[in-house]
Amino acid sequence: MLKESTRIELKKSLATFDEIMESICAFANTEGGKIYVGVEDDGKPVGISLGKNTVVNLANDIARNITPQIYPTINEVLIEDKQVILIEVGKSEHSPHFYKGRGFKRVGKMNKIIDPLNLELMFKEKFLEKTTIDREVTNATEEDLDSESIRKFTKLTGREYASTSHSL
Repeated sequence: MLKESTRIELKKSLATFDEIMESICAFANTEGGKIYVGVEDDGKPVGISLGKNTVVNLANDIARNITPQIYPTINEVLIEDKQVILIEVGKSEHSPHFYKGRGFKRVGKMNKIIDPLNLELMFKEKFLEKTTIDREVTNATEEDLDSESIRKFTKLTGREYASTSHSL
């Protein structure tokens, strides 16, 4: 029996479109997860009617409504002989993602709006991951460094040059 959790969301139908989009966004911004559409909150599958383009239209709606775009895996599956849509969302390397201008994160069984302070922290962390070289381990020795280049760079940053050995 399916149960809602940090990584599983259950929706009775596609009529809960906003909630589905929020869950996709929240899963991408946290640890990823699965959304079962056609399953009651208590875990009982009720199934849904799938038209010829239901899955394609859902994929297009996700790409159109969440920024930056997310492309989850969407499949039709049978659970207890009921037709259900399974949306699998991985943890995104491009978070934070937004739906209707708001970022969401998964907390337990709920999607919570990410407050401005936490959004700022997410952006700072993302920026630092891409811009700092001091997080990288190096096997450079003092002989590998060009002291004149380090001296010029240090001057540009407004700091005082001590020695090449301080750069290791």
